[in-house]
Amino acid sequence: MASNKAFLQPLDRITIAVLLFLSLLIGLLILQGDAVKPSVRNFSWENKKIGSEETSFSLTFTRPMDIKSVEENLKVEPTLAGKFSWAGRRMVYTLLTPAPYGTEYNVKLQQAQDKFAANAGSNKVIQPFIGKFSSRDRVILYIGAESDNQGRLILYNLTQQKNKF
Repeated sequence: MASNKAFLQPLDRITIAVLLFLSLLIGLLILQGDAVKPSVRNFSWENKKIGSEETSFSLTFTRPMDIKSVEENLKVEPTLAGKFSWAGRRMVYTLLTPAPYGTEYNVKLQQAQDKFAANAGSNKVIQPFIGKFSSRDRVILYIGAESDNQGRLILYNLTQQKNKF
């Protein structure tokens, strides 16, 4: 009888109630499943000016992605030809030719699917992503020949149509 009384102490009842509540909460979370949409975590060229030495950008995702759906839905505007390579959640797009100077680009990804959602038959698509980057301005450097700038080194920005002395 003494052991039965010790088991029914108020602290024991509170502990059992908390454990049952937490078990019920964990069970509900497991039954609900994964409710988080996949998204792009990092874009390596976000708001950067690139030059001819930069040949590839990467997108890192929050979840493993269906490779085919990402490759079909990734759009670079204006178009830059390239090829894809993957390492886990990281996709690298390597340019086949350098990006032309003086151009602004948008990288868009919509309707790409989560790898596990695609296998399970559900339609869990990525949050729409738009990234921007630009290539350096087109410039030419020359020595002035006109009377007011003769012999001076002049940098002419072809993109902005401006001289810099």
